[in-house]
Amino acid sequence: MRLATSLSDNSLDHARVLGQIVTGVGFLGAGVMMARDGQIQGVTSAAVVWLMAGLGMVIAFDYWRQALILCGFVLFVLVGIDKVETTFSSLTKGVHKRWERKRKKDDILP
Repeated sequence: MRLATSLSDNSLDHARVLGQIVTGVGFLGAGVMMARDGQIQGVTSAAVVWLMAGLGMVIAFDYWRQALILCGFVLFVLVGIDKVETTFSSLTKGVHKRWERKRKKDDILP
């Protein structure tokens, strides 16, 4: 992006490049997510892929300060979520199993 901004004065070219980056990263993020036994996994990884692409675009436009603030905030959130999930084991993967058990009970009842 930095090369594109230095070579062209047309801002529409930059918008098209950013749009294609967003589309490509969307496909990458969709490939990271998997469904196994009724559970969706990899959503956080897909979100981190989106974040890295966004940070790359922010850095390409020389917004270093905003990129550092965003990176710090995201690290805080990811580490915080990890700490909360390890503290409360019911948050890890138990939600999906509770829904399955409830659905099976509803199927058995007349």
